[in-house]
Order: sequence, then structure tokens, then C-alpha cells
Amino acid sequence: MRPHNLNVLLKSGYNLFRLINFLGKFLQDLILQTILFGQIIRFHQPETCHIHIQIYEIHDQDGMPLDMMNVVVYKEGKIDRVSTFIGRHDRGEYVSVGNTENLSAPGTVFSYSSYVREQKDLFLDMYIELYHSNLQGKVYTASGSCYIVR
Repeated sequence: MRPHNLNVLLKSGYNLFRLINFLGKFLQDLILQTILFGQIIRFHQPETCHIHIQIYEIHDQDGMPLDMMNVVVYKEGKIDRVSTFIGRHDRGEYVSVGNTENLSAPGTVFSYSSYVREQKDLFLDMYIELYHSNLQGKVYTASGSCYIVR
């Protein structure tokens, strides 16, 4: 066998070894990911929840009409989280300006009416500023009774 052919044969054998090694690692990772995914699904069963959307009409400093939209998620009859968005309903675009979670945890005292009052009285200017500064960032599109990340 000529030295040139031997060199090509060795390179081919080395590449075949690398391919088999890669496929073995890929299959091992695939099997491990499938097992982990199965365990995650078993531990995190989907929970039923009720979503309620409330929209409040507000105006910014220039008098432009905006909507403050609270997406309220109920679990087991209690408010679990509230996500707040500011946007324009005519464009259907909303910016996330606030989120509260774990409101149904034991010992948590939460009043939705007081929360909305604080939003309007204390945080409205900050929410409107966040809306105007984040228009180029993450925008949510309202579709029916849910919100979808674009």
C-alpha cells in the first residue's frame, strides 16, 4: 500500500471513529433528556386555573388613551398571580409593566381592589414611562382573551 493511500485510510478511520463517538454521545444525551423530561412531566402536572382579564382606561401626559390590563390568574378559587400590561387596544400591543406571584400561598393577605387602587394612584406614572421606554422591547399582542409573546 502506498503511503498516500495509508494516510487517507487513517484519516477516514479517524473520522469514522469521531462520527461513531459523536452519535454515541448524541444518543446518550437524547436518552437522558427523555428520562429527565418524563420526570419533569410527572412532577409538574398541569394545573387547572381560571384567567380573568380586567382593562382600565387611562391616559398618558399627552392625553393619549391607553389601557391598563390586569391578567388575573385564579387557582383553587384564590388569586394566584396578577400580570399588568399597558398598551393601546386599537393597535393590540401591550408592554408588561408588572407581575405579582404566589398570592395564594398560605398566610398571604391580598386585596385586589387595594392593588388596583395603588396601581392607579402610586404607580401609574411609572407604568406609563415603562410603556413608552419598552415599546421597542418585548411587546405582547392581545388575542381574544389571552396574551401571546411575539
